[in-house]
Amino acid sequence: MRDEDEISDRKILGPSLEKIISEVADAFNVDKLLIMKTSRSSTNYARTMAMLMAKKECSYKLTEIAEFFGVNRYEAISNLTISLSNKLIAISRCS
Repeated sequence: MRDEDEISDRKILGPSLEKIISEVADAFNVDKLLIMKTSRSSTNYARTMAMLMAKKECSYKLTEIAEFFGVNRYEAISNLTISLSNKLIAISRCS
């Protein structure tokens, strides 16, 4: 199976990035526009969670996520999601 076919199958079976944003916005009780907004001045956990869900749960490529969220460097997606994953793991250990 070609890589393109695998991507198409995943996107058909899994939720779209728009759906992920909608679900995360509901969970965080924020507007969807906030998730799409870029900001260096503060951490947007809802935005980072949407990126993490797209990466971990829906297998979107970092380049796809970066393009969708308007991030210039896909490596930034990796750094943000790793940081959030580590924070979530630390929190779960405290429970």
